[in-house]
Amino acid sequence: MVRATLFTLLTCFTFLFTVSKLNASQWTKVAKGSNFFEYYGNVSKSGRIASVDCLRDYVKKSVKKTQNYLSKKHSLKFDCARKKFRETSVEYFEENMMTGALLKKQRLTMDWKLVRPNSLTELLFKKACK
Repeated sequence: MVRATLFTLLTCFTFLFTVSKLNASQWTKVAKGSNFFEYYGNVSKSGRIASVDCLRDYVKKSVKKTQNYLSKKHSLKFDCARKKFRETSVEYFEENMMTGALLKKQRLTMDWKLVRPNSLTELLFKKACK
């Protein structure tokens, strides 16, 4: 009985470790800033609306109010025909690559904004709307 339980726990741990590695490999690096790397993934498009998830992985801890975080995931929607975007959600994580504790998760209701030329948003727009 103990041996079966240990085997089950080991199998579950191995599965979770493998799944987390697979999720990390689904991100494509798109930019590098002075204190971060930007990745994108999970691109989808329906009609003129495209969606993309972005992961910003910080080199040094950033602070939001009193919480330190090393990565944040934010979701964007693009209106490909009108060249506009809006952020729909954001999540802050304690460690790099969305690991560690989830510190905050927030749904956002933003107005559509124009995609600025020669910006990171324009680069993501091109990836999502191609």
